[in-house]
Amino acid sequence: GVSRATVQARIARLERDGMICGYTIIPGPAWVAAPSVLAIVLMELDARLQNHVVVQLHKRPEVLSCHTLSGQFDMFVKIRCPTPGSLDRMIDWIATIDGVRRTTSSILLATKVDR
Repeated sequence: GVSRATVQARIARLERDGMICGYTIIPGPAWVAAPSVLAIVLMELDARLQNHVVVQLHKRPEVLSCHTLSGQFDMFVKIRCPTPGSLDRMIDWIATIDGVRRTTSSILLATKVDR
């Protein structure tokens, strides 16, 4: 119920004050329903080459997110591929990155909670 200029000023203030640090896109039903395969890949890494691994993963549009972990595995990567075959090739490619010691992967079947 306020003007566009008021909303823009409020958003600018929130950005300036550090309350908003960035923006994202939440895919709509058409994108989510597009044929694709989602998977997670857990990786054990050579700690000295972790940054190299991240740089390589960042280059690939199939990589949706990448997280470091504590415990048995060092990294968690979520990927989206159009077909099972392309997923297989992507997992094979990940295994060839210098610094990746071991991977294990799982296909995501359904999202029960997504905030």
